[in-house]
Amino acid sequence: MRSNLQGDSTNNTKQRSLISRVIEANPSDGAITEFRRSVTRLARLFSTSMPKGELTPLKLSALTAIRRNGPMSAKTLAVKLGILPQSLTRIVGELEANGLVKRSRGTKDTREHILDLTHKAVELMKEEGYRRDEFVRATMERVLNSVEIDLLILAGKTLNKLADDWGTGRSDLKKM
Repeated sequence: MRSNLQGDSTNNTKQRSLISRVIEANPSDGAITEFRRSVTRLARLFSTSMPKGELTPLKLSALTAIRRNGPMSAKTLAVKLGILPQSLTRIVGELEANGLVKRSRGTKDTREHILDLTHKAVELMKEEGYRRDEFVRATMERVLNSVEIDLLILAGKTLNKLADDWGTGRSDLKKM
């Protein structure tokens, strides 16, 4: 499965205006609500129906955040995962006990522990990724046509942009 669509930053303004026009033209359609519900439903399906491996979804998310962003403090990791640091303590302890995460002292603040992946974690994540990708690939090829697959690949990149920025506006969301 190969996507023909490429992300093009020059089209961002056109894309935003198209999305705005669609939403403004059909406010009663609840496009944003449908989008949110669809993403939530798919996330739930990913979480419950993926082939089970050694890693729980939260542990895999923690390892993925470290892989994507580099070594970080537990506090930073908790923010990236959207959970309280206290909730992360047990998970980090289990990851460390399983040889998947290593802790080192921070260079700026030696009281702070910096979390990083071990070689074992990287290899395990590759194995998990291959299995999960194959499951998704098979489902997409069974249910979708090539244009729909290309759109989902583009949507995945777009959703990552949204997720990467999510924490920066969170306090604004709480006021709503």
